Amino acid sequence: MMGMYFTIVDKVTIPSSAYLPAVGYLLLGAVAATLVNALIILPIRSEVTCSRIEAIIGAGAGFIVATYMPLGALSSHIQALVKIFPSSYEAAALRGLFLQATFDAHLSSAVRNHLQTYLGVHFAIHGYDLSGIRLAITMVGMIGVAVILVVVSSYIIDKRDLRR
Repeated sequence: MMGMYFTIVDKVTIPSSAYLPAVGYLLLGAVAATLVNALIILPIRSEVTCSRIEAIIGAGAGFIVATYMPLGALSSHIQALVKIFPSSYEAAALRGLFLQATFDAHLSSAVRNHLQTYLGVHFAIHGYDLSGIRLAITMVGMIGVAVILVVVSSYIIDKRDLRR
């Protein structure tokens, strides 16, 4: 649906070969977001507190993945904070997937590289460029760490509740 919108309104065509990888990134992102939310919600026992935190998380999620502002417009400290969350890697992978054909067709390499860095299409961690499949592998690794954290946190919280 959004592909048709971009084609009609913005005259940008998303290649059909991008749809299957996009579904993969979206699935990885959904699993990662679920685990991050579980980590945040696990220690909360009150429904009222949970709903309030939900509102804060919803508002902050767009900033966490650099949706509202390009990654390049953020300070280096905030950029480092953004890179902690798996959803930012999903957003970068999707940006790269959907914008690559447009970048290649219409921009010089210098402008393309600048825009990719500014928009957060590629992440660099310690000088190592993460793009495409490397972003997916990073997300899988973060999901693994999050699973371990959720299991350990659940165990600790259950032990704490049993003592009460």
